[in-house]
Amino acid sequence: IAIADNFDTEHENIMAPFQFAMNEVYLRDGSRKVKDVLRTKREQGQYCACPPYGYKKEKVLKIVEKNKQELSELCEYIFDNPEKGFEEYKASAALKNFLEKHGFTVEMGVAGLETAFRAERREGDGPTIGFLCEYDALPNGHSCGHNIIAASAVGAAVCLAEGLEKYNGNIVVLGTPAEEGSGGGKEILYREGVMDDVDCCMMFHASAW
Repeated sequence: IAIADNFDTEHENIMAPFQFAMNEVYLRDGSRKVKDVLRTKREQGQYCACPPYGYKKEKVLKIVEKNKQELSELCEYIFDNPEKGFEEYKASAALKNFLEKHGFTVEMGVAGLETAFRAERREGDGPTIGFLCEYDALPNGHSCGHNIIAASAVGAAVCLAEGLEKYNGNIVVLGTPAEEGSGGGKEILYREGVMDDVDCCMMFHASAW
């Protein structure tokens, strides 16, 4: 899901590296304008590869392959150490270590939540691209797959940062605890202003089919 304050040339540039590969896109005011624009572009075969970044799928795929083993181990570690909402100390620490190893600056305890974090890799003053990261478990373990969401979010951020090389902007990962149920981390981080400077924010949820 991508969230943008307005859809204009600037936000089109933000989304260009992703080739608009998103299932749903909404404006915060509830408008469907972004989704309609993306659908039209897709139907016309226009994906707005905006220079200087363009679309670097093959390069990013190579970077994903390079990091695959480490990401798989991270995913399995979180799966093997399930933690309930607001108690995800092992998961948040492991994600922090991975991001710092790959050049991100990580601030823990944002919005007054011990296991929430904001990680960023800033290269300029341009737009900020965000990835949402969930990592809490259900009482019976990670049957909802938040270990996959977590590893995928940090992996996407790291691989995008490396793939774009010198991106004139900021790439952010927001660690959002306690998403199994209502009133989770995303809502609290948003309410406390942690997302105020994020222009485009996205995540995905795994499924069995």
